[in-house]
Amino acid sequence: MKFITTTLTFMLALGLMSQNLFAKSSIISPIPPPQEKILDIDEHSCSDGCLKKLYTNGYIFSFLAKFNTNTTDKKVLHYFSQALAQLSGIEPQDPSNGEHFRIALLIPKQMVGRYSVSVANTILAYLIARNIDFDFQVFDSIDESKANLESTYLRIIQSNANFVIAMLGPTGVQNLIDYDNLIYPTYIPTINKERLSQDIIDKLPENLYFGGISYKEQFQALQPLMQDMPLIEYADDSQIGSYLTTLFTELDGNIIHQRSLSNQEASQFNKTLQKETSYFPGAALILNTSAPKTGLILSQIELNEDTPRIYLSTQINFSPIILQLASPKARENLFVASSIGTIDTNLMEYASLLNTNLRYDWVSYATSLGVEFGLRTIAKDSKTLFSESMRDRQIQYQNRIWTTKEANFILAK
Repeated sequence: MKFITTTLTFMLALGLMSQNLFAKSSIISPIPPPQEKILDIDEHSCSDGCLKKLYTNGYIFSFLAKFNTNTTDKKVLHYFSQALAQLSGIEPQDPSNGEHFRIALLIPKQMVGRYSVSVANTILAYLIARNIDFDFQVFDSIDESKANLESTYLRIIQSNANFVIAMLGPTGVQNLIDYDNLIYPTYIPTINKERLSQDIIDKLPENLYFGGISYKEQFQALQPLMQDMPLIEYADDSQIGSYLTTLFTELDGNIIHQRSLSNQEASQFNKTLQKETSYFPGAALILNTSAPKTGLILSQIELNEDTPRIYLSTQINFSPIILQLASPKARENLFVASSIGTIDTNLMEYASLLNTNLRYDWVSYATSLGVEFGLRTIAKDSKTLFSESMRDRQIQYQNRIWTTKEANFILAK
């Protein structure tokens, strides 16, 4: 298994966006599969109408030979997918009979950076843990521009996938919706529907699904812990920090102080600590800062005589970094909301072998949920490793409150 892990990581790092990975159970083959090519021996072109006629009349080979990769006709693209399935003898609606589960990962590598390898490894970990045949391809859209997303999704259609996982932000989701040609179930693990504007939600395609966690629901889970206390918020100027500040200010609470901290201010927090302590007595400190900043803040507040009554945070601080940077005493009254649920032991082991941390990385956790959901869209009787459900095209999470004890997070009583 060590050889498999090393090989996968090396292959993904060097050529992640251009290769096919095929597997049966835990055996991953580095040998690319044979390819079929259909030659067009007729020099005459064929319009979309002509292609539709060829397909409906049963001329599958002629249809494939004449198919134009630049077409945007939804019916023609659907026929193309079906023709490829017929040619390869695949029954796409029933992979439980021993056929491959064909999954595509659409990823704008230029924007997501380090997630390129970790997300792909997460998908592989789930597929291997399930002991099923699979065909996994990665498609790099470079960025989230409309033109690049459209051309990349067209390549996915031509690959005849069953299911698509797309690592996109709000702009990418908007551009993908505008494409209006999502013929496969497509899952976005990085966004919760609550972050989309109502005009976007109103025009969502029926086969577009979301797996992002709800920070709004996490704040609601934390709200009973901050009841009747004066509230302090520390945040930062990152995109997620700004979003969390917006959600926090919408809460019905007694906010007495808010501050945005840069990296330098967090590392030298003790210089302004004396001024901050006037707000601390009996207060709940909401930490909408990244885990490294939170660890630095907690470790410096610990040295002060006056401290907040309680520290509260969302998923961004459910991280081992907190355990490393802040002493057990500094995080004694820290409570963090997390959407990550119970994880199957085998899946956890495979993910660990592929350097993926499902326990703390919610994007990887949401991605695993997406793979399972995709498998169940075409094999409804397949067993599940997760308890979360899909409702109104959004994964529903159960938020739990955690605190820390020594070098671990433990469920709060």
